[in-house]
Amino acid sequence: MIWILVVIYILIIAVEVPSLARNRMYRELGAFVIVFSIGLYMSLAFYYEWPLTELFQAIINSVEME
Repeated sequence: MIWILVVIYILIIAVEVPSLARNRMYRELGAFVIVFSIGLYMSLAFYYEWPLTELFQAIINSVEME
């Protein structure tokens, strides 16, 4: 399961980062890195059952209610 997650993240980076860097879109690249890091942390936290911060717990609770 973790290998699938790693492959997906590598593919996302391989597709998005070169075009952002080539077009000199540094602000967008910075935003991508921040959002990507949050997503990476959350997916690894779910997989390894790490404790999430309260902010992430609120997001999880609101999604589970639906």
